[in-house]
Formats: sequence, C-alpha cells, structure tokens
Amino acid sequence: RLYRIQYPTFEDYLLNVWDMARRTGYQLIEAAAVHENLKKLVEDVSHGRQEDNVRNCAQTEISLPKNEAQARPLTLFEAEEQREIWLEVLDKASASGSKITANFIIQIILERQRKAIDERVKKHADRTKKDGKTLPPLVQSTYMALLQVVQNQNDEDWKAIGRSTMVSLLEDLLETLKA
Repeated sequence: RLYRIQYPTFEDYLLNVWDMARRTGYQLIEAAAVHENLKKLVEDVSHGRQEDNVRNCAQTEISLPKNEAQARPLTLFEAEEQREIWLEVLDKASASGSKITANFIIQIILERQRKAIDERVKKHADRTKKDGKTLPPLVQSTYMALLQVVQNQNDEDWKAIGRSTMVSLLEDLLETLKA
C-alpha cells in the first residue's frame, strides 16, 4: 500500500503511474497469483515432489503461462484445480501439437465442466430406475427437467431464482407428495 504516499486510491495510482484501468490492474494481480501457484507446481515436479495428479510429466514439459491472457481463465478456480487444469492443458497441447492460447485453455475448462455435468446427470438418471424398472416417461422427464433447472441455477450462482426460493418450492412439492 505504498501507493497511498502519493495517491489517494489504488485506481489513481494505476492510472497515473501505469496508465492502466483498475480492472486491468486487478487482472494482472490475479494472473500473478495463478503464476505463483503454478510456479510451485513446476518446482515440485523439478524437485521430484510430484503430486498425484501429475500424469505425463516425462512426456510433457511443465511450463508456466506465458502471459496474463493464459492465466486469466484459471483465476476462477482454487489453487489445486488451477494445477489440475494447467496439467491437462499441457498434456492436451503436447498430444495435439496445439498452441496454448487463452481460447485453448477455455475450451479445456468447458470440456471439464461438461464432463462434470454429464456425470451428475447420469448419476441422477440412474435414480429414476427403481428395482430394475424404469419410471413412467412423464415422471422421468419431469424429474430430469427439474434437475437440469436446479443444476443450471447452481452453475449461474442462483441469479435468476434464489436458492432459498428453490428450496422452498421443493419443500412445498415434498409436502404435497407426503399428503
């Protein structure tokens, strides 16, 4: 916070010293945090302290993001998941000969999210089968549609409908079923 000696706010400091908007400054700070996290991964691998999720280290050179744009998509995740995603990026880029770009990283993140959603849907789809019998199609499709709404709202941080509202609606439905 040494900027306070000459500038009243961080935004003023960024603008006057670096000719940079506040948002850009914070993006660089977040990217630096990702870089530091991944730097620890590279150090662990180079010193033989490999994590369980380090797969093809012998085949894939462990490198760091080359710029802020590559690190930015990873800022949305916790440190451990950043490492997992970055290793997957390196593996897939090495296997396909692709250049690592922000879009390439985003595509891998989207693939991971699609797989996670598919696994959740499959898990719940299995619940629609009882004692080897499949539920009637209307009940099954209604259950799957409701599940999809809940998952979509969860993925969107419950912006369209509050979590408490959804819980209340589901509790009402449960009470109706019990009656």
